[in-house]
Amino acid sequence: MKYSNKCDFDFTDNYMALLACIVTGLSVDECVRKIALQNRRDQKKKSNKKRTGNKSGCKETYVFDIETGELHKFQSGKEAAQNFGLNPAGVGFYIQHKYKYKHRYIFTRNKDFKFKGK
Repeated sequence: MKYSNKCDFDFTDNYMALLACIVTGLSVDECVRKIALQNRRDQKKKSNKKRTGNKSGCKETYVFDIETGELHKFQSGKEAAQNFGLNPAGVGFYIQHKYKYKHRYIFTRNKDFKFKGK
């Protein structure tokens, strides 16, 4: 017979369930369910992909002033929010929905933004 260092996880789970059943007094079915559920949770944790992208987490935000026609640059949405007295989530809301703030300012992430009309 040839032996190897590999574990057969189906048998290992069953042995762990049997051991848990002996130690805790639970039924065999309950132990198998708990161990199988924990195994699935561990697999989900391992399979989650790490996010890649902007390391600093900041996106340049531009604010266009309709009255003066100037485009102001900020390093992040948080910085723009502090300057205008907004919540950082509010800046994201104005960018996403393309609403004007105080009917004067337009928040955007586009540095080549051109204002067209009202």
